[in-house]
Amino acid sequence: MPPPSHVERHFNYPAAALYVLVADVEAYPAYMPGWRAVRILHRTGNEAQVEQVVSLAGLRKQFVSIAYFNPPHRLVIQADGDLFKHFRLTWNFNEICTGITSVCAELELVFRSATMERLATHLMPDMLNPVVAALEHRAATHLIRSPPENKPESEANPSKYVAKSSSH
Repeated sequence: MPPPSHVERHFNYPAAALYVLVADVEAYPAYMPGWRAVRILHRTGNEAQVEQVVSLAGLRKQFVSIAYFNPPHRLVIQADGDLFKHFRLTWNFNEICTGITSVCAELELVFRSATMERLATHLMPDMLNPVVAALEHRAATHLIRSPPENKPESEANPSKYVAKSSSH
């Protein structure tokens, strides 16, 4: 079993804004490396059954997972079944000061196939870095700071972020 992959970075956005981006799992194929398709099959309260198609080292794999939403602090996506003995992607958002958030992503996975397991052991150490980098890019292109409300820059509230309009 490969060790979990763990990445932690600080973002200049509030936790709630970053959480909204990550919780929009159906948007993953638009920006997350490796995700080819995502569809919510069923949602009840803070849980959703999610069908995903991912590409790992050129191999396309489809699986169904359960997403557990705990806004704005945590999203956990878990799966087991034909492809995985165990799959768990956890996103944690901790606002360490106003507008600055520690984002921690952790991936644990164990494949049923010995071949896929060997591949995962080789890829795991760096698997999450491009995923977190994709979130950084998504935040930079989809979130902007609100302009200060007639206050000097030093008094502006850095936690005021708004979604960019689609005209940008």
